[in-house]
Amino acid sequence: MSINAPESLTLKNAIVLYADLLGFSHQVTDVGGIQAAIGLAAKLDRFAELFTERNEMAEYFGKKYWAFSDSIVVTWYEESQAAEAMTPFDAQLHQISGIASAQAELMCADSQLVRGGLGRGWFLERDETVLGNALVAAARLEKKMKGPFIAVEESLYQHFLTHPGRRMYAESIDPVPATFIAPCDYTNFLPALDYLMVAVEDIDLTNAQIRAAKELPPGRGRDDFRSHCAWENRLEFLRWHREFVIRGLSDPDETIASKYCALKAHHNARVSSHFSQHQDLLIPTPNDV
Repeated sequence: MSINAPESLTLKNAIVLYADLLGFSHQVTDVGGIQAAIGLAAKLDRFAELFTERNEMAEYFGKKYWAFSDSIVVTWYEESQAAEAMTPFDAQLHQISGIASAQAELMCADSQLVRGGLGRGWFLERDETVLGNALVAAARLEKKMKGPFIAVEESLYQHFLTHPGRRMYAESIDPVPATFIAPCDYTNFLPALDYLMVAVEDIDLTNAQIRAAKELPPGRGRDDFRSHCAWENRLEFLRWHREFVIRGLSDPDETIASKYCALKAHHNARVSSHFSQHQDLLIPTPNDV
């Protein structure tokens, strides 16, 4: 059977996220009535909305999402208004760091872990059907990833490592190392998004600290105050993350506790490499206590 493609229908290059909420399917299974089902649907909508933009911003980034059961699919096309305005490298990295930021937000606000995959390739929307090798790659990566991380297709990871746009950044502000986890044992040797460092770098001053800074005379004193506050806020977030992981490690369900073992490994790796002067932030093993 041959089907003639409408002139408006084309294969587009896209980056696709396939992700699910860990443990959410059990909540779906245990639903006892319509109100509980509506509550879970609202939670799933929030899950999807955190990973996307609304209205004109979604169109600006060429972005769409589909939410179902305990999972979402998010796609954004490489040819977009954002790519023209920001350069393709910045537009794509902005979106990918936003995915990592949303992952951290769900952890902070809802104690919700997320696992997923990011693939790159062609994508097609036709009526109610979506398909593409980018989606296939993302779904396969999600299945390979055992821990609560969002895996990244190797070719996509290499795309950012070697992209000419990266050379526009000085080494001290290179956004790539903070956005990705290089393949390692706790990511099943897959590249992954670094939700922890993206969240840390997003942290700035509180509103009260901003007001206090404005009360200081412009100059080094004000700059030092702002830097000190931002640094302390980041340490406070890491303390929260440390306690969050420790609580998860004590879960009586070994399957759940094992997910937090992966988070512990990542937490300690990042503390050791970026906050080595704060050994109190490390999560000890039972033998260290």
